[in-house]
Amino acid sequence: MAFLLHHLPAGARNNQGIMIQTDPVAYDAEFIPLTMPAAGANEVRATLLYAFAGDGPGIQELRIDAEAVSVPNRTPSEKASPTGSVVVTGFGATSLAQGASQPTSVTLTGERAAQMRSIFDRLGLGASPDACMEYEPLYRIQFVGPASRPASMSAAGDFCGGDDVGVSTGPGTGTTLSDPHCLLLAEVVRVLPARSASATRDALHECRVTYVG
Repeated sequence: MAFLLHHLPAGARNNQGIMIQTDPVAYDAEFIPLTMPAAGANEVRATLLYAFAGDGPGIQELRIDAEAVSVPNRTPSEKASPTGSVVVTGFGATSLAQGASQPTSVTLTGERAAQMRSIFDRLGLGASPDACMEYEPLYRIQFVGPASRPASMSAAGDFCGGDDVGVSTGPGTGTTLSDPHCLLLAEVVRVLPARSASATRDALHECRVTYVG
């Protein structure tokens, strides 16, 4: 096991250490879960799992499982309006008990709004949000469309690692995007006033450490 930990595949990250399961197997089972770099254009998640289990005195079995999750292309309705203003909100504090608080908002127009829309529209669809526990939002983005498109679109970054972006176009509608390189979160931090929204800024650092390296 020590050999595997010191000879991981290229790009692999061991974010959870070694996991141990003692029941219901007769002998302790140990697992090394690895996060692998996504390779395909529509591949959002890749994992590799080494599993070790005893199979009698002095005997140990090794099992290797690999999984990749791919998603389809986004449809035009899942992208922001090409024109209009963009309202960006960051937060000074977030917690499950108190929610997101100490908001700071800015309204973007012109080239700054176009930049935010461009980064948002380039994100791919994410994996099912059911795989993540509930988190308070790290930021909110409101894409305000023109009068011909009255339904605005909103996006909220959660910390299923900071890489998942929940998108809503109205009550009961929504999808999940993937921001594995923290690009949208970084742009949010860039446009917010200096020394504001400390929780959002801290999330960017954590996202980069966890996913970008």
